[in-house]
Amino acid sequence: MNNQSYNLCILILFLTYTFSFSCYSQEIILKGSIKDSNKKAIAYASIGIENKGIGCISNDKGMFSLSVPDSLLNNELTVSHLGYRKHMQKIRNLVSSKEIEILLEDSAIHIPEVSVSPNKIKWIKSKGIRIPGGSLKIDSLGEEIGVLTNIKSATVIEQIKIPILKCTYDSVKIRINIYQLNRESNATPLFTTPIYKTIPRNQATTTITITPTDRPFIPQGQIAITLEMLEIHGNGELLFPVYSAHSVYKKIVLDRFEEIPFSMKLAFSIRL
Repeated sequence: MNNQSYNLCILILFLTYTFSFSCYSQEIILKGSIKDSNKKAIAYASIGIENKGIGCISNDKGMFSLSVPDSLLNNELTVSHLGYRKHMQKIRNLVSSKEIEILLEDSAIHIPEVSVSPNKIKWIKSKGIRIPGGSLKIDSLGEEIGVLTNIKSATVIEQIKIPILKCTYDSVKIRINIYQLNRESNATPLFTTPIYKTIPRNQATTTITITPTDRPFIPQGQIAITLEMLEIHGNGELLFPVYSAHSVYKKIVLDRFEEIPFSMKLAFSIRL
């Protein structure tokens, strides 16, 4: 084969590879805002394709931007937030819009009444042995990790405490989520009012305390109490002490939880 033919073959192979790669790597960008029925922005909504590893959260102004492979145009975009009905819409019907506006409807969830003692409080601590020198880091918006526990009888949660090794960000905003889990690890939120907490920069080990304004109702059975990262200011990391206990974790919003063999530490108080 002469040099001219060899170079031509190389060029054809390169163009074929480039074309094939571009076919499989094309993405569309969905941009827009999440609002309620009164056109008020909804901060920290979950947006994505369920169980496909594609998702994001809206910012504090309800704005979002999401990259979606064009091979998933026939899938549905899902938007969810505590206190609102889940919204689902075919992605193909959204791609022509430069700015997407999605309106969420209020969700009427009945919270059962539970009879508890006003004076008796019990603290429940997550299990596990501390792994010396180990730490657990979360660093992606929408990343979520939490502990599993079994509740013997219906109750309400009074307070939640989470130890933190250090936070070197200027600040981090988190959301505490509480779910009921079934055998397939499907998670059902147990309350409608979001629980937010801002963690300031801190180089020393500390414990954050969360006291919900509306005490979440907790039914009998297995529940998960999780921490979800929503907003980061500055550069740094958020580290937790790590324990040898099973926990639930997901990297991307709207994905299914998976069980992992290590955990953060968490304690919460309930009324008896």
